[in-house]
Amino acid sequence: MQSCFANSCTAHLSYSKPQEGLHYVTIVDPGVSGAQKPGSYPPYDRMLEMGVYLRNSTGGVFVGRVWNRGSTVWPDFTHPNATDYWAEMFGEFHRRVPIDGAWIDMNEPSNFEDGQLRLGCPDDGLNHPPYVPRDVTGGSLFHHTACPSARHHMGSHYDLHNLFGLSEAVVTNRALRRVRPGRRPFIISRSSAPGLGR
Repeated sequence: MQSCFANSCTAHLSYSKPQEGLHYVTIVDPGVSGAQKPGSYPPYDRMLEMGVYLRNSTGGVFVGRVWNRGSTVWPDFTHPNATDYWAEMFGEFHRRVPIDGAWIDMNEPSNFEDGQLRLGCPDDGLNHPPYVPRDVTGGSLFHHTACPSARHHMGSHYDLHNLFGLSEAVVTNRALRRVRPGRRPFIISRSSAPGLGR
């Protein structure tokens, strides 16, 4: 099987899709690399310009880590500009690889750190509540995810953690409708909440 990336495979994908009846659903993680030099990575730069990022408890960018060797930041899918940002990112990718849908993954949100990169989480009531369910992996609410004290446009991550995947799905649906007008979006989500199937 040939290995390829967006630019080198576009011709192959465009050719094989209509003739073979194939549909392309790409896996999309919400984490965006924050390790590049400012001005060199549009997904990160645009996220900052549009203010569409998960914030730490002091209002700065919440920084964790997933697949890259440096740092990762996450979009705030409850922000009013989230659909514009996500549609711009999906549109740019769709121009290179004409996808038919998205499998949104790692949207708990998943983090290879416990809280912020090298900082963890502040010692407060949201991050260390008086009661933590017995079966919580790692014994804390921020084990391999964002700090409960992180801030979304609509409130604290403590209140919105279980809605991160749902809010990403809603914004992904809107983005795909813009990118592929007149076509029904196809979305698979790893994380879910009541109402996702609507």
